[in-house]
Amino acid sequence: MRQGPPAGVLALSVARLSLRAKSGRVTHEGRPARHARMEVRFYRVTLPPIEDASQDPVRVSAIHIREIAPPEGAERIEWYLLTTAAVTTLEQALEMVGFYVLRWRVENIFRILKSGCKVEKLRMQQASLLHSMITLHLVTAWRIMLMTLLGRAVSELEADVLFTDAELEMLRVYSRRYSLVELTNLASAILLVAMMGGYMNRKHDPPPGHTVVWRGYGRLQIRAVAYEELGAFYDLVERPPP
Repeated sequence: MRQGPPAGVLALSVARLSLRAKSGRVTHEGRPARHARMEVRFYRVTLPPIEDASQDPVRVSAIHIREIAPPEGAERIEWYLLTTAAVTTLEQALEMVGFYVLRWRVENIFRILKSGCKVEKLRMQQASLLHSMITLHLVTAWRIMLMTLLGRAVSELEADVLFTDAELEMLRVYSRRYSLVELTNLASAILLVAMMGGYMNRKHDPPPGHTVVWRGYGRLQIRAVAYEELGAFYDLVERPPP
């Protein structure tokens, strides 16, 4: 796959990947964020049968992208992609690479669905009801993902783009109570939500991930609903809250 001249060059924005450790063992050494220049090659290849020799070989498109000049000390990025889709032009190869770049978005939204929204624990007896519930949870998962990503990409937006007045008031109360960051924009609001979910906000911590955001947003919802209900009660008895 590395042989011959590349069909083209791709500019790829690579996000930072933090060092990961599991049970005392480092599973990933980390990766600095950077704008990488990648050479692109693609071929049609034949994969022979492995377990059953009587099966026919499989013809697939193979795409190879390799970083041209990685930063000093950084591991070179190199991907080998296989697809049953026809890839005969550079444009088609770049489209497949674009799909692959989105793989973690797909992984994350399903992780939020399963771990955050608990869709695997739904006990609907009818497929139509299950479909409706999963659809509603997909909206929730999308909102959590949007919240996490917007906090990194367009941090200067106003916080009311994603949060209600009750949610913002509870974030201000939370910030004052624990002497945390001041609520000034969308990024600070999402940071406070993440801190509700257990984010430590230490100097070298990566940006908040989906897990702490969905955990914090659930806790914020409880506070916001209680605040609105308390306000409705005092409106009902026609006296201001203490």
